[in-house]
Amino acid sequence: MIKPYSISLHNGTKWSRQHNIRGAGLAEKEAHIDPNGYHKAFIDVPLRESYFQTFGQAILEYNAKQTRADRQIVDYLAKVKDEHKRSPSKKPHASYEMILTIGNRDNHPSVKKAEEVAEAWLEEFQKRNPNVVVFGAYFHADEPDSAPHMHVDYYYVKRENKRGLSLQVSQNGALNEQGYFPKKEDGKFVTPQTQFQRDSRELLRSISQEKGLVVEERSGHREQRQHLDTELYKKQSELNRVEQELNEKSRELKEKRRKAQSLEKRVEKARFEHETLTEQNRLMEMKAPNEIQLGILVNENSRLKKALSLFQKAFNVVEKVTKALTFPSGQSVWDKLKNKLFKGLDEQDYKHFQEVRHDPDLFGKESKSKAKTINVNRDFER
Repeated sequence: MIKPYSISLHNGTKWSRQHNIRGAGLAEKEAHIDPNGYHKAFIDVPLRESYFQTFGQAILEYNAKQTRADRQIVDYLAKVKDEHKRSPSKKPHASYEMILTIGNRDNHPSVKKAEEVAEAWLEEFQKRNPNVVVFGAYFHADEPDSAPHMHVDYYYVKRENKRGLSLQVSQNGALNEQGYFPKKEDGKFVTPQTQFQRDSRELLRSISQEKGLVVEERSGHREQRQHLDTELYKKQSELNRVEQELNEKSRELKEKRRKAQSLEKRVEKARFEHETLTEQNRLMEMKAPNEIQLGILVNENSRLKKALSLFQKAFNVVEKVTKALTFPSGQSVWDKLKNKLFKGLDEQDYKHFQEVRHDPDLFGKESKSKAKTINVNRDFER
């Protein structure tokens, strides 16, 4: 005996386009998604773009009638969101999402048959609900722990308006125009939204049957909301949401840790550069007095070199003159002078005298070549 498939349809206000379109890298972030699984987008229009397509002309016409710029509408989507935030019990959400499922994880039709039913339901749903604009419809068969299902993202449009925009976002207004009004059933008050959701669910049931599927018969709407599969689906959806939030927090933590490590490296680099600069400044402070002292010594050395150079030149003149003179005894005055000089100096002083006397660096550029030819041993022999 074939076990009938359950029929479930959930309605909410939270949705994620990135999740629905299976954006790049999503499977890595959400572990319950099979990256190789099948999924398909029947409709995919960004919400802001859909708002422009639906309300753009109405906004232009409305703004053209306004004499004050502050009454013109610049961003209708933002306006709707802001109004709901300020008055959530009176103003509608900017968008909603339905999730349709045939069967459950352990008992569901084939992916091909589930997709066929979902596509047929979407087409008929749009025909029956002209005041409901669907901007996203996504079939998912890539979650191993869930039955194939479809996300339907939409918003309500009230088309008959005496004040304001000719087209406006209004849940009650849109449903009233389609014939949904508050009423009592079995002594219970039933809202237009509940009736709309119930009819959408029953449309899924009837199309499933038309496509040859055996499904559970409709139960009382009060008991149906307590259907076990529905509760399990809600728990699974909540678990998926928690896992997604956990993954997001984990990515945020990793990013903060990466930034902290980067900042730590920058601080370490700055500390090193500061220490290096401090050391350089210290060396520069030490270098300044040394450079002054070095300058003094260089000047003194230059002065002494000039003095010694004059000494060499003067001694050369003395040598030249005394070599031309002789005593009556016939002895050369130069020889007498050498003997006196030699006897008046000790050996160390005499050696030093010879080094200075014949140092070519003290003769000047024009005399260096001449100085190199002087034979020290011949000049002063002991």
